[in-house]
Amino acid sequence: MKSGIKNIYFLIKLILILLSSNIYSYLFLLCVRKDLSKKAKLKQKIGEKLLKIFPKLGPAFIKLGQVLSTRSDIIGEEVAIQLSNLQDKLPSFSINEVKKIFKSEFGSSTEELFKIFDVNSIAAASIAQVHKAVTKEGDVVAVKILRPKIKQKYINNLHFIQFISSVINIFLRNDKRIKIDEVINTLKKASEIELDLRLEGAAANKIKENCIRDSNIYIPKVYWSLTSKNVLTLEWIDGISIGRKEDLIKEDFNLDELTKKLAIIFFNQACRDGFFHADIHPGNILIMKNGDIALVDFGIVCYLDYELKTFVAEVVYGFLNKEYEKIKNLHFDSGFVPSDQSEYQFELSCRSIGEPIIGKSLKDMSLGKLLKHLFEVSRKFSVKIHPELLLLHKTILTIEGTGYVLNPKINMWDLASPWIKDWAKKNLGKKGTIQKIKYRQEKFVKRMKNILYDYKINTNSNTSLNNNQTIFKLIIAILIINTLTVLIVFLYKFFIN
Repeated sequence: MKSGIKNIYFLIKLILILLSSNIYSYLFLLCVRKDLSKKAKLKQKIGEKLLKIFPKLGPAFIKLGQVLSTRSDIIGEEVAIQLSNLQDKLPSFSINEVKKIFKSEFGSSTEELFKIFDVNSIAAASIAQVHKAVTKEGDVVAVKILRPKIKQKYINNLHFIQFISSVINIFLRNDKRIKIDEVINTLKKASEIELDLRLEGAAANKIKENCIRDSNIYIPKVYWSLTSKNVLTLEWIDGISIGRKEDLIKEDFNLDELTKKLAIIFFNQACRDGFFHADIHPGNILIMKNGDIALVDFGIVCYLDYELKTFVAEVVYGFLNKEYEKIKNLHFDSGFVPSDQSEYQFELSCRSIGEPIIGKSLKDMSLGKLLKHLFEVSRKFSVKIHPELLLLHKTILTIEGTGYVLNPKINMWDLASPWIKDWAKKNLGKKGTIQKIKYRQEKFVKRMKNILYDYKINTNSNTSLNNNQTIFKLIIAILIINTLTVLIVFLYKFFIN
């Protein structure tokens, strides 16, 4: 009953905000106009209107706008570009509220926990705000604190978004291209990290561990004794935002070298580790005095499993080498493209993407645009595009944009190409094939173990002879597969290396 009343209240609020924005007139014109160039301008205007509407509706709507900015397949490229500029800034909440939160979380005041705690926040957004402080040991830290009662506000927003999506689904239930449920699921996953700062701390810690042996990158330390569900304390980073080009030039930083470092850092995270910072805009990239690149704010991260990250790498290198049949096989063999689609037509469409870029130098190419064209083709063939790949695409575009600002005459992938080629040689060649076999074998063994466990649980203690024989056969199958894998790896190392 209460949720129904809240939904009605939000619906009235939404209608009033939409009416005051005059967005309806643009939507009407979009429906009646036939000229494509005029339609594109109307979509851009709608995106500009939504840019102002979302912050007025609440924290979950701001996050919804950020999620939709990665889903050009649903809202169109023009609207997605506008939403990528969505600013999340709000006035700070009072220091008295901050003190209440610390008392509730740690049983102590800010004065008791810190030597110095700046009462004025250095940044404030819809979910949290950040204060500068000094620990009792003298370490300078950044303290992120969730807004009071933000969880309930976020949940209320989320319930209303789900209500609206259920209404939309009634009208679009026969249109499989519009995947609203995927957007809602992405929004829920994002809220898990946003509303539990321990998870953001864990994400920062994981990235720090992954790149512990890498040069040119720095991840701030997490102060776990001063971190809770509502508070995250990180090492303070002194540096210049990578977006402040003039300041970087004044400090004699080599902009081309910074661009190259950024490309390698991203490739290490996405392709090697399969776990990358997915909100890597200039404000979250700081250049330290020694030239190292520090990343901050780990509220949005993305995980790619081994198969998915290898799939992306193989597809990209397939395009660069004009191996369109291989690209087609990768899509169909992985099950991404439904079996009822034409393999020939898909390969031809891939060729139409690749041929215009083949022959151009690497410095004239955009990896982000390549993936964009591939997604456009994929939608025509009813390919289910993983949300992780859309987030990867947005991150690549953001990084390319940052590199372009630093030096529009060079391409970051061109600078990083020696490292990229070395990675490809190790991971996409014969060694990569062995790694893929090992990965799939390990995955198979895990599945078999789960089957055996479920079988044991679901079978009575008085197991029949036939049941015992079935279990025995499964165990033998696992042993054979393990033996074959070990043999393949041994032969590879003995004869090829």
